[in-house]
Amino acid sequence: MNSPISQGAQASQANPVQDNPMQQQLLSALSDIHLTEAPSLWPLAMHQWLILTSLLLIVTVFTIVAFKRHQAKAYRRHLVERLDALALNGGNLSTQQVIEAVNILLKRCFIFIGRKHKAALYGERWYRTLLDERGVFNDAQRTLFESQIDAWLQLSLAAPNASEAQLFKDEEAIQALVELAKQWTRKHRTDKKRIRPLRHLISRNKVGAHV
Repeated sequence: MNSPISQGAQASQANPVQDNPMQQQLLSALSDIHLTEAPSLWPLAMHQWLILTSLLLIVTVFTIVAFKRHQAKAYRRHLVERLDALALNGGNLSTQQVIEAVNILLKRCFIFIGRKHKAALYGERWYRTLLDERGVFNDAQRTLFESQIDAWLQLSLAAPNASEAQLFKDEEAIQALVELAKQWTRKHRTDKKRIRPLRHLISRNKVGAHV
C-alpha cells in the first residue's frame, strides 16, 4: 500500500498545471497556431517589374525592326510578282516585248533605289551592270548569264515592225533573263535612305501590271 504522502506526490505530478494558477492563466491566453498565407503575386516585386519591362522592351524593338525590314523589302516582292507574271504570260507577248518589259522593270527599280545614272545604260553595258552587282551572283550563275548576253542583245534590237515569225526567238534566253532579274531583285544592295515610297514604283510599273 502506498502511503498518503506518496499518493499526494503522485497527484501533484499528474496535474502540475492545476496546482499552478499562473500557468493556467498563461495557457488560457494562448490561441491556436496557424500557418502564414502564401505571398500574393500582385503587386509584383521590384525585380519582377524590371524583368517584365526588359522583356517587353526587347519584344517591342524586335517587332519594330522586323516590321521595318518587311516594309523595306516590299518593292522587291512587288518586282518579283511582276516578273513571275511575265514568265507565266510571256506566251501572249512577243519575245521582244518580254525582253523590253524585264528591262523596264529593272530600270524602274534602279531609279526607285536612287541609282538613276545606272538606269540610263543600255546594250551590253546594261547587262554587265546587272551581273557586276556585288554579292548577287555566284561564279556559275555569272558564267551562265554572260553566255546569254548576245542572245538578249539580238532579241532587244530586233526590228520593231518585224513579224513574230521573223523575230529571233530563244526561250532559254528569255527564261535566263527572267531568272537573272529575279535573282538581282532579291539580292541587290540598297541604301535605305535613298529608297522612295513604294507607291512611286507601283505607279511607274505599268508594263508589268497588265501581263
